[in-house]
Amino acid sequence: LYVGDMSKRKIYLTFDLGYEAGYTAEVLDILKEYQISALFFLCGNYLQQKELINRMQNEGHQLGNHTNKHRDLPTLNDEEIRKDIVDLKLPVSAKFFRPPQGRFDAKTLCIAKEEGLRAVLWGLAIEDWQKSPKLNVEKCTKKILDRVHPGAIMLFHITNPGTPEMLREVIPALQAKGYSFGELN
Repeated sequence: LYVGDMSKRKIYLTFDLGYEAGYTAEVLDILKEYQISALFFLCGNYLQQKELINRMQNEGHQLGNHTNKHRDLPTLNDEEIRKDIVDLKLPVSAKFFRPPQGRFDAKTLCIAKEEGLRAVLWGLAIEDWQKSPKLNVEKCTKKILDRVHPGAIMLFHITNPGTPEMLREVIPALQAKGYSFGELN
């Protein structure tokens, strides 16, 4: 899955979280302010953030599997792929899986499906996985607004100090273009 329902002006926010960089609470505040539900793909390291994960759940967000160790799955054998997927013990049963770096092959998708997970990629992303330099909020917002389309699954990370500021700009701009935010099923 890399695009949602294209028949409506609805878009889907997803976040990949391998570690906590200190900005997730602010992002959750923004999502709560705009009453948006998002899908958070967590890795094993992130499970230490029990308070933030509880908050995600309590505020109606979905949790997805981003593997336990964030390994390059196509370079692994079947047993190693399955282990990295099933070793991630989320507090709720996940429906969705995102392969690290979006790298996958047929065996990765097959194993995820066998484990009851639907693979979710994205159709729109910005380079926000780096801690520095701080995102150029205006440039990122423009890129998103220029490329957005009905059903867009958007990928974000919460490791850059500019991500919360960019979300504060892009969410109302998308709403002004007639978009609403949905939850993947």
